Amino acid sequence: MAQSILSIGIDIGTSTSQMIISRLTIGDSSGMFSKADVRVLRREVLYASPIRFTPLLDGSTIDLPALKRFVDECYRSAGVERSEVATGAAIITGEAARKQNADGVLNALSECAGEFVVATAGADLEGVLAGMGAGACAHSRERAGRFLNLDIGGGTTNAAIFENGALLDSYALDIGGRLVRLAADGTVLYVSDRLKPLMAWRGIGLDPGRRADWCELVRLCEAMAEVLSKLCRGEALEDAESALFIGHAAKADCLPDRCSFSGGVSEYVYGNAPVADFEQLVFGDIGPLLGQCIRERFAQDGIAVQPTEERIRATVVGAGCHSLRLSGSTVICDAEALPLRNRPVVRVFPGEEDYSRLAELAQPALARCEGRRACLWFRGPVSPGYRQILEMARQLVALADEEGLLTVAVENDFAKALGMAIRRMDGAPRRLICLDRIRLDMGDYIDIARPVAGVVPVVIKTLVYETPS
Repeated sequence: MAQSILSIGIDIGTSTSQMIISRLTIGDSSGMFSKADVRVLRREVLYASPIRFTPLLDGSTIDLPALKRFVDECYRSAGVERSEVATGAAIITGEAARKQNADGVLNALSECAGEFVVATAGADLEGVLAGMGAGACAHSRERAGRFLNLDIGGGTTNAAIFENGALLDSYALDIGGRLVRLAADGTVLYVSDRLKPLMAWRGIGLDPGRRADWCELVRLCEAMAEVLSKLCRGEALEDAESALFIGHAAKADCLPDRCSFSGGVSEYVYGNAPVADFEQLVFGDIGPLLGQCIRERFAQDGIAVQPTEERIRATVVGAGCHSLRLSGSTVICDAEALPLRNRPVVRVFPGEEDYSRLAELAQPALARCEGRRACLWFRGPVSPGYRQILEMARQLVALADEEGLLTVAVENDFAKALGMAIRRMDGAPRRLICLDRIRLDMGDYIDIARPVAGVVPVVIKTLVYETPS
């Protein structure tokens, strides 16, 4: 029997902020003679907010009261109460994630947006959500080949590449439409420090307080477009170009067959109106010119570009409709321990799994977690035998946190059998959560909601905070 829940998506970006509320229909998609397979069957956007400029008190501080008012207005306009929201994600993205009070903004949004709304930041996660919202992930399931989505906003470009519905790679670069801002007469108001190595290498001069030379702006946008083209074609980057990566570079052996674009700048990538003077920079930044240069460069280099389902709303649609995952219906879950938020993941085995050493390998990582509060994860056997289940249970029983809660997630489908074995052990934890069909990694965080429609909703995220600039 299908059941519907409400999910929220909030995107606080470099340039703009927006919110959606969607209805997710959860049900069993298995056949009459197959094992239960409960998943999200349908996603429907019920409300999409106006797109607002992200409110700033100054160049390095987000206006938190203004953001709270925006969220309140969205709830009122949608006619939805916070208590009705079951899941979702609040994402602070791009250069906004580098503001001095970004952590405080995320915490406040998590508190005011609903009972089980997660607050996350991270360039890789943004790229993945945008790729899902833009349809690249779905297209990769339906057609052969690798599909790359480039989400280009005000401060960053977030990339994700998919094949057969699976994520192959994600990365981000300091390429965006508001890294250079201008007055109506072309006077330069702001140039991001992150562009300066590229500008110096290219011999481009743009000085705040002076009128920009149009040809210099074109050269800068062409240089950024060339970086994206090189990544799609597997061509080596120069040092000044590689300096645009945020955190880590793209995988060298993961080239796309088709590309799509989302984010605010994508409106100009897919457009065809010429951008030839300052009057056409309608938002006081280089976004329209950058989009035009990308369109022309990709056409020149013969890179296949396909239409996208969402453009400027791709990230928020991904957050509101695609952040939720479901653990299998055969789980063990003490519901009174839920919801859990921001549990760090301890990946027990870095390589081959030896279940006789499970406790030995998990203990050091657990000791580094406050109160030993963490989610232990390992793949586990595809079809574990009885002795394997007992050995895993024996190793896990003493790994509960200081409050007596043991949280375990495995990739393969045996959580219920494992949980029952743990409960029968001497010294079993007071409370137990044992989930399956979940893939995690060290550095991930997990949110676990109360059971819905016989399954456990889960949001997995990577919290990546950069030092404020």
